Amino acid sequence: QNNCKLFLPLDVVVAEKMAPGAPARVRDPGSIDDDERILDAGPETVDIGAALQSALKILAWKMPAAVAVEISLGGDLEVSGDRSALNQVWLNLLDNALREVGERGSICVRAERVGSEICASVTDTGPGIRAEDKPRLFEPFFSTRPTGEGTGLGLALCSRIVLAHGGRIDVD
Repeated sequence: QNNCKLFLPLDVVVAEKMAPGAPARVRDPGSIDDDERILDAGPETVDIGAALQSALKILAWKMPAAVAVEISLGGDLEVSGDRSALNQVWLNLLDNALREVGERGSICVRAERVGSEICASVTDTGPGIRAEDKPRLFEPFFSTRPTGEGTGLGLALCSRIVLAHGGRIDVD
């Protein structure tokens, strides 16, 4: 079983990273360790519950019939942030979960307000991550997939986006 949990503060100052009207930039994936801006759009109110449901709809075409998805969304789930960047986080996490469960299994998506944060998690019934791989999961270019099947950038990018929003992310 894999459980990726992240916490986003409700009120975060990200103005220096997200200047309103700033142009979108194309980044070289090889430069993910550079101090480039991860967030390109101006801050806006983002409903995390709606964003998670939207990501599930986008990925529905690749969801096998024998994969069950449980969704538990509680309360006010709005944060201030970069909608596009946060949507990329949900798409990456859910796509990873789908790959892990294969043709049958289950994925549980949860989000709730915990104090001054939103806690969101994606849990799957896949084979789990080896203990020796966990410390490297958020390193750029590290992948647990066979050669040629992954770039190792998905979780690294998720981590950078969550950190840029003043949050934290972990896998247990």
